[in-house]
Amino acid sequence: RMSSLPGKRTGLTNRLTKQSLDKSAPAYANDDANDEGMQKSHSVRGTFDLNDDSRLDREEMSHMKRTDKEQHERVMDADVDGDGELDEDELQVAEEGEEQYRRLKVLRKIKEAYKYRANKQSDYIALILFSLFLLFYL
Repeated sequence: RMSSLPGKRTGLTNRLTKQSLDKSAPAYANDDANDEGMQKSHSVRGTFDLNDDSRLDREEMSHMKRTDKEQHERVMDADVDGDGELDEDELQVAEEGEEQYRRLKVLRKIKEAYKYRANKQSDYIALILFSLFLLFYL
């Protein structure tokens, strides 16, 4: 079982416990905990595991399919035994895959922004060179 392995949840639980016991912790100390909570709420488990049993049964999977068909197709790749449900291990793999997918989307956005910026700079350079040409020509 995956629950015996140390993971993000145990680290988060330890940090929250230490921070809740230490009243002198600065206000920004909870930022990591808030980020972790936001990630869980946007994870497959946090969004679609309606009964919090660390599994996605057929009803929860059909809800996911109606809500986001592309995500459903990506998550179903983690269904190793092909029963149409995700047990705890398969759900862990699916969540890791979704996290990689989110990172890839961010990298694509950064790449697009970089290309836009590079094109904009080259447009400015062309405008300056054209202005210099006109200045010398006239």
